[in-house]
Amino acid sequence: MFHNLRTALLATSVAAAALIGASSASAEVIDFTGLPDGAASNPLSLPGATFTALGGFNVVTSGTLCAAVAAGDDDNCSRALQVDFDQASSGLSFNFWANNTVTVGADIGDVSIFAGAVLLGAVDVLVQDASSLSYDLVDLSAYSGVTRLLITTTDFGGVLYDDFTYSAAVPEPATWALLISGFGLAGAGLRRRRGAHRDGVTGAPNSRAGVKT
Repeated sequence: MFHNLRTALLATSVAAAALIGASSASAEVIDFTGLPDGAASNPLSLPGATFTALGGFNVVTSGTLCAAVAAGDDDNCSRALQVDFDQASSGLSFNFWANNTVTVGADIGDVSIFAGAVLLGAVDVLVQDASSLSYDLVDLSAYSGVTRLLITTTDFGGVLYDDFTYSAAVPEPATWALLISGFGLAGAGLRRRRGAHRDGVTGAPNSRAGVKT
């Protein structure tokens, strides 16, 4: 019976882990279209993430974000942009445009990717087409558990940012209920077995009974 209970416990753990891993993690997109053009708060807190222009100012222009050098001025958006997510996230990407460098394949910046204080890696910001008016994608989907991005650009005049996409896995209540009930049932079985074992030991005949001394 003990083997069966151990098996049940293991099965419950594996099933719960699988359910948590598969719990709801729908993609969310943060854009800036609902914000008025002009100076924005710095840091700028939106549902899902907070955006900070390091050593500069946040400016919204045409529904995109500029990490500006000067307050309210979107002519130079070359400051570093720090993005702090409300929850550890995966499936990340974002768009940029208005780059002055339009040579396809040109490296115009870097994205440092963090999980807490741990640097997970870095990705180059690459020009993907010969137009400054089209959106280029930076794909960070190879990383999970991300809590912070640090985006820097070497493009003259900087770039504008939009469509920060991410997924934050949040276990649903039913998942936690299954996990708790599964361990509760298995634990109750173990307690019953231990009680039966103690009763058996108490009522067992003395193995030395009848032995003359």
